[in-house]
Amino acid sequence: MQFKHIVGLLSAAAISVGSAGGASAQNTVKIGAIYPLSGNAASTGVHTKAAFDVAVEIINNGNPALGNLPVTKNAGLKGLGGAKVEVIYADNQGSPAVGQNQALRLITEEKVVALSGSYQSGVTLTTSAISEKYGIPFLNGESVAANLTERGFKWFFRTTPVAGDFAKIYLDFLKEMKTSGQKLDTIALVHENTEYGTSVANVITGLFKDNGLAIAQDIAYSANTTDVQSQVLQLKDKKPDVVIMISYTSDAILYAKTFQALDYKPPMLIADNAGYSDPSTLKAVGKQIQGIFNRSSFAIGPPGSPTFLINELYKKKSGGDDMDDTVARQMQGFFVLIDAIDRAGSTEPGALMRLNRPSDGRGGGSALGNGAALATGPAGGAITLVGAAGPPGVDGVLAQPATSSAPAALSMSLFSVICGVLSVPILAGIAGEIAPAKGRLLLTFTLLLSLGISQLYFGYIESYPFASLFILLYLWLLLRRARGADAPWWTAIALCLAIASHLSALSLVPSYLVLLALEKGSWRERVLALATPFVLLFGLLAALDYRPEQWAAPIRAATSGMRQGFEGALYHRLYGFFSYPHLADVMNAILLAMPVPALLILAWAVSTRGSFRPLSRPLLLVAVAALPGLCLLAGLMTPVAPAQDWDLASIFLLPGAVFGVGVGARLATDLPRRGSVALAGIGILSLLSFVLVNQSEEAAVRRFAAVVNDPGRVSRYGRSYGNSVLELYERDRGKYEAALRYARETVRAEPTNPRNWTNVGYELMQLVRIPEAVPPLEEAVRRGPNRWEGRYNLGLCYNALGRYAEAVPMLREAARLKPDSPVILHDLGFAYYKSGHPDSSAIVYQEIVRRWPGYVSRLKTPGSQATE
Repeated sequence: MQFKHIVGLLSAAAISVGSAGGASAQNTVKIGAIYPLSGNAASTGVHTKAAFDVAVEIINNGNPALGNLPVTKNAGLKGLGGAKVEVIYADNQGSPAVGQNQALRLITEEKVVALSGSYQSGVTLTTSAISEKYGIPFLNGESVAANLTERGFKWFFRTTPVAGDFAKIYLDFLKEMKTSGQKLDTIALVHENTEYGTSVANVITGLFKDNGLAIAQDIAYSANTTDVQSQVLQLKDKKPDVVIMISYTSDAILYAKTFQALDYKPPMLIADNAGYSDPSTLKAVGKQIQGIFNRSSFAIGPPGSPTFLINELYKKKSGGDDMDDTVARQMQGFFVLIDAIDRAGSTEPGALMRLNRPSDGRGGGSALGNGAALATGPAGGAITLVGAAGPPGVDGVLAQPATSSAPAALSMSLFSVICGVLSVPILAGIAGEIAPAKGRLLLTFTLLLSLGISQLYFGYIESYPFASLFILLYLWLLLRRARGADAPWWTAIALCLAIASHLSALSLVPSYLVLLALEKGSWRERVLALATPFVLLFGLLAALDYRPEQWAAPIRAATSGMRQGFEGALYHRLYGFFSYPHLADVMNAILLAMPVPALLILAWAVSTRGSFRPLSRPLLLVAVAALPGLCLLAGLMTPVAPAQDWDLASIFLLPGAVFGVGVGARLATDLPRRGSVALAGIGILSLLSFVLVNQSEEAAVRRFAAVVNDPGRVSRYGRSYGNSVLELYERDRGKYEAALRYARETVRAEPTNPRNWTNVGYELMQLVRIPEAVPPLEEAVRRGPNRWEGRYNLGLCYNALGRYAEAVPMLREAARLKPDSPVILHDLGFAYYKSGHPDSSAIVYQEIVRRWPGYVSRLKTPGSQATE
């Protein structure tokens, strides 16, 4: 089959191109090319750019001398009205993370319609995952790692022989050499340790083992190492008959020089292309590597042939270097991609989806389905285009990592506003009870409205607005009962609701006991009244299925800063109870939650001049309600940042704030009108200063980050918790890079918490940095073996990386820990299938169908893929 048929067959394989508008005629078709233009593999990237530049010139200007080679007869793409092709280059620096970011930039900013890349298999792994996420086709012409086409991806295509093809060639070659009398008793594999080297080495090892050829040495090394003496000395010591080298350019050069320096030369050395076909290697160590065998699926061809003519054009771009195997395969893949766009006559995905490929004799559908199309390369070598496929009827990995969910922010914000609206009549009722005269009712009501607690009613997402509402209700009914109004049961019910809404309301119990002591009635009535709120409380909690062990959880959390041992080291603040920093924390909380009432209490205390003034019964009861809250505020020393705990502080200080307004209103009896306005203005401005300063969301986040990351004042747990809040904030907005930074801060602060490690892995998965996600998720599983989220996410990563045998036990255990999830079983079935256990896979899928028939009907399978 001639080269023209390669492109014809492969481009008919429905290589889908991402949307860049549906017009059939365009001025420019932009293709993104992600290659190493700097770093240790820069030589390959530079030569790739030269090859693509030649291809673009041929496509845009036409070159009839190339015969029937598609997309070369006309100037531009005939199917798109003569549109020109433009390549936008991006430097991946040989880094998977950089490559992924470049892919994201090319898709979202440059608006490319397709991507090509990325030479190193490890970089191709991450860049193609971004392409898959955005539905942009990714054409790979050179990466050979087997697992790249085993991830269930729909938009990834490859036009190159893969690791299995080359391993078979090596096997056949060595068998023939052995038959001819060559000594081949021991074989050594030397490979770099990224996706490329590891994958190829694993494929070779497995194939050789199945055919009776054992690998005596497997030597892995760091891809960017600067010293390989120990590896070479291992070879020199064992003296293998054959050494198979799987190396990039800088590594190939380094090994050649080290072989010479240590006076070692293998009896037979087989090079797996890559660095050994790079012209830079030949220039640097050409003499040292004479006599090696290097695999190649490209030949320049005889003079006058299309490949010969293309090579001549290439030499003008490359400074005289001939095309090597790698850049030839890259150029071929590029031609295939452009021809597919030209034949479709559009860059719209739907138009390309409707292209059908011819049958390859293996049966089944389009390139989006099962099977592979075979064609012949320029030198007659087999080129395989593999469309990733899962088991029939299964659409690959559902790769949506698991995290905990939270209530919708909007609904919680509206709830806090509703609580604020409901608090207004209650505050008006309290004002009516504590105002010394009707003339001071408005001032008293205004001061109550401007309490620090009102900050909770401006969209605060927590349970505190609800708790404050019931505490205010209790204080109002307490004041009413103090003057003999209402039945005593109403106060008991209010106390029950306050404690049920937040356990901090237990601090109100002493005030209720004093109220009962002041009541008139028999001891039976008092005992009944005493029991009523607690009986109601336990009944309510039981009705809500709030079990005793759950009651203890918030108490344990609140007192965590007091414990000793390991927990003490985690939760303690870095200063003691009797210290100025702690006093400053308490005073800051008071000034934030009740600034004007605190000043009024101070003024009231000064006005007594040391003499005791009896309080009215209502204010006495409020004072009794206030003292326990103040003591709890001073004594708990919660582990989070003091400024972060202002909400709890405001709950503790709410009765004290009401007391301050009550005594202050009495002091203001003789205050002139302007003084009353000034006093009310101070309260309103103090509230607005807090509310308005948080109108800038970005500024509020920065302040919060500064508060929680103060290692001199915040415990390790406090820093961990605060950064986890920031992480969730950024995650909810899709800012996963920022979320990842905060997730890593939680690990630095509290590395013993498996949830923190899981969240680091989750954010990396969202960024499609799958290889990087594996170590933190493995640590999460080690530290929290009974948490299903870490196991599930790790299983997803293993699936995405083609490590299906490792994915099976992770997903199986995740399914055991969370048996009500069909999604986990779905991915477990996929892992079983891809790891060579179709029977187990079938059992899992049958279980899904039996238990969740509706789930199956919602799936999109390759056979039912919608088209436009």
